[in-house]
Amino acid sequence: LLAPVQLNIVCFRYHAADLHGVGSKTELMKALAEGLKLPAHFGANWDALADSLEDEDWLGHAGAVIVLQHASRYRQAHANDWTTLEDFYGRHGFKVSRRYKSASLKLD
Repeated sequence: LLAPVQLNIVCFRYHAADLHGVGSKTELMKALAEGLKLPAHFGANWDALADSLEDEDWLGHAGAVIVLQHASRYRQAHANDWTTLEDFYGRHGFKVSRRYKSASLKLD
């Protein structure tokens, strides 16, 4: 007989932003705003992104998973912005994993 197993299921919010065809920081911020369903007042800059991602209403109780789809071209063509984005996620408690096309996970 197998011993009963207790599972604690955590429901993360899932957000995906498609970076296909994104060619500038302005387009990156627009893709993030749309894909991550950021508030209408999102200011399309790094500070505004920080404010949005730190908002508990957006983040949810358990945290969020962020997937950046089709990110490799942007990462290669805009290395400085990409480094800023990875640094930004790191400073805000997200883990960046290129294995999953830059899937990010925040746990509280």
